[in-house]
Amino acid sequence: MLLTAFGCQPQADWAAHFDPSPFAMPYDLSRPDTCHLLPDALREISGLSWCPDTLWTHNDEQGILFCLSANDASLLDTIHFHKHGDYEGVEKVGPTVWVVKSNGTLYAVDLRTRTTRKYATPLGEAQDVEGLAYDSAHHRLLLACKGSAGEGFSPFERAIYAFDLEARQLQPRPLHLINQQAVDAWLGAQPAGEWRDKLMEAFAKTDDHLRFQPSALAVHPLTGDLWVVSSPGKLLAILSPDGRIRHIARLDKRLLPQPEGIAFAADGTLFLASEGRDGQGKICRFRPLSDR
Repeated sequence: MLLTAFGCQPQADWAAHFDPSPFAMPYDLSRPDTCHLLPDALREISGLSWCPDTLWTHNDEQGILFCLSANDASLLDTIHFHKHGDYEGVEKVGPTVWVVKSNGTLYAVDLRTRTTRKYATPLGEAQDVEGLAYDSAHHRLLLACKGSAGEGFSPFERAIYAFDLEARQLQPRPLHLINQQAVDAWLGAQPAGEWRDKLMEAFAKTDDHLRFQPSALAVHPLTGDLWVVSSPGKLLAILSPDGRIRHIARLDKRLLPQPEGIAFAADGTLFLASEGRDGQGKICRFRPLSDR
């Protein structure tokens, strides 16, 4: 099992912290092509998964799956899969929709029979799982922890764990780690300017934790990069397939006041979902700049 432990490398070794190759943001994150408001039941939307023509999602309290049109976010179907709980991520893999609870428990919902099977993992409330993604290249789920990375890890680290879909088992060590040293190294390599200053402010070191706290993640279908959203700070970190930071961006808080879901269509179209806070939840769609 790969363990991306940035903190074990000398700070001068940039390649151990981030991918220094040039990165061009393929979307204008301030200008979505469309944004659709969601029904009241999805005011607290939490998680997003794309499959042809549809989006799967849920809210963070009820054990209900919502199937929406990928074109206009209209409601197509609902499935009651389990009792009330703190559900934080969703991913469709074949005929199964997977949902993760904040304590790391996974629920596999068979769309053919509309039955649910539960899988416990060694993760718990301290890890505070808040994101779920499917890595098709390795047929595994990725679980992002907003809280503790696990026993023996620093509070300045955030972990992403892998769940093997063949063995139906969580790998015992994190697949990737994002930590303060990696962020600082990437920021230090960026050109000076207001853009970098704002990011440095967002990542200013606290006394007891890393400000970046994952709330959603997805694998880009064309590059294999891992896109990780942090609702606190309205941040987006893009990791290479081997877990090194490629880019960090800020999301527009006026457009996405509380981003809680991210998904990609097969052609690279990006979907971002936000809780409504004082209004309705929404899903925004961003086509690649190359398609505009």
